[in-house]
Amino acid sequence: MPRPYIPEDDGLDLQEVRRLRDWQLADGHDMENALQAAERLLGEADERHRHEENRTFTIVSLIVAVGLSLAASLFAIRSLSSLNLAGIPIFISSIVLFVLVRALQRQRRRMAHDYTLQLSAELASLIGEVYIEISEREQWSLLRRQSTRLRLNAFPQYDDVRRRVSDG
Repeated sequence: MPRPYIPEDDGLDLQEVRRLRDWQLADGHDMENALQAAERLLGEADERHRHEENRTFTIVSLIVAVGLSLAASLFAIRSLSSLNLAGIPIFISSIVLFVLVRALQRQRRRMAHDYTLQLSAELASLIGEVYIEISEREQWSLLRRQSTRLRLNAFPQYDDVRRRVSDG
């Protein structure tokens, strides 16, 4: 493991130098591992979001289908003037419509509370706070600094995600 950078000429005594060396500072390898973990979490959150959107689309499609079926039943009742057996399909359609609307509401709430996205944004925020210091200490090239900054820009801001989850 690389030793942390400790300036030798700033007047620290030997005990202070040892204490600083024992205090393991994060290095580029630690930061890269954390960034890869955050990117993996962001990918999982994106995949979960796509899945939740597909579920929402399915529920909305079912609501439209049941609503059209209910409208067709009401039209058939008016044209046939037979109310004997018409109440059962209308009652069943109304219950199914109510259940589907409740499922849609639950689905929308679940989409708003994506803790995987929140964790990835928080981890990226932590990395963003230390990457400049690490890059200077380890004397990263401009290319590595810029590519790390671009990778961090792929994440939503942690405060924005936290606000969206609390508002959800």
